[in-house]
Amino acid sequence: MLIRLGVVLLFCIWAKVSVALTAEEIFQLNQNRLLQIKLVEIESDSKSSLGSGFVVAQETMVATNYHVVSQAVSAPDKYRIEYLREDGSTGELQLWYIDIVNDLALLTSETPIAEPLKIEANAPRKGAKIFALGNPMDLGMTVVPGTYNGLTEHSFYKRIHFSGSVNSGMSGGPVLNEAGNVVGVNVATAGNQMSFLIPANKLNPMIHTSLMVEKESLLDYAAKQLETSQSDLMKVLLGNKWKLEKLGEVMVPGEVGDVVSCWGRSTRGDNKKEDAAIVEISKGCSLQDSIYISSHMTTGSIEYEFYWYEAENLADKRFTKFIEKNMGGYPGNRVGKEDATEFKCEEAFTTLPGVEDPSALVKTVYCARRYKEFSELYDVFYLRFAKRGGKALISHFTLAGVTQASANQFTERFLESVTWQ
Repeated sequence: MLIRLGVVLLFCIWAKVSVALTAEEIFQLNQNRLLQIKLVEIESDSKSSLGSGFVVAQETMVATNYHVVSQAVSAPDKYRIEYLREDGSTGELQLWYIDIVNDLALLTSETPIAEPLKIEANAPRKGAKIFALGNPMDLGMTVVPGTYNGLTEHSFYKRIHFSGSVNSGMSGGPVLNEAGNVVGVNVATAGNQMSFLIPANKLNPMIHTSLMVEKESLLDYAAKQLETSQSDLMKVLLGNKWKLEKLGEVMVPGEVGDVVSCWGRSTRGDNKKEDAAIVEISKGCSLQDSIYISSHMTTGSIEYEFYWYEAENLADKRFTKFIEKNMGGYPGNRVGKEDATEFKCEEAFTTLPGVEDPSALVKTVYCARRYKEFSELYDVFYLRFAKRGGKALISHFTLAGVTQASANQFTERFLESVTWQ
């Protein structure tokens, strides 16, 4: 009888462990393991930003988003970082390590905070229920049930597509599976129950690296990570065959691998167009994501665009004036004056290869600016106007955060790929 009872008890214990947790149970088990992360501007003693975090190792190491504490990375003497638990206990945290490409940061406490959450080794199956935890709008701990939809497609910086509302203040909070293990980290939302998470498999390598590397400036870590990331991206772009597509009478690059997506439109037959005598056919291609550096700087993005114009029955001067009016452009990423030097540009006027038409004209503008904190990286802006009779093509690309060598390789490949038939 005692043996039977023991077997029954063991079965019950196993069953309890294996049963999927509800949102209520997730809340109860983790209400004091979730942290509000507060960035405080020291001089005013006021909060500058709020996010969420959770303990990942040794009861003293905390994970959050890089963007939650990014101001303290660039100006460590101006800010302090504090945590607040659901029970009201508080403490101070120190920056330990960052992964700027994946928008992650590790913080440490001198005293134990809470038991670490377990990081799940395997990704959930598509359609699985998962739970986003965080402290939205400074309102206290919130659990948001949602669905795991796999990794985002046509993306280089992979994110989990989560059907659930991740709101401001939840950034850096953990996302748990039904066993209560971490499968992701809150990072962004697009509204309408569409949010994005950093995969949990980015955490363990980061924790391991942070314990092994020699300590140096966090900005030095960031510079190396950005250089490695852009090198990997260029290997993908230049290592793949570029699909060439027809646009008017030219062949231009389309989608590359599974990282660049393209869209297009045409005004042919559109009588509502301001100047119906001119037909415009356009194609725009880009990465779908970028790397957050600060509130006034993003990098890691690539875009290229093409605009084909036809005006067979329009005077040449009027057509040229129209094209020049539409030839403006600007870099696709956001950079402040304190982040980079001014653009230095070179202009060149040439002719179309093999074309004897005296009205044919090619104008090229190539600009570059260097990052001040990451001196090996540049933004490159390229614009080319080619006109032949009553037809013209405007080509543009922006490379954000690339080395000079990578910029030269991409430019050469781009010019080889744009051909006028």
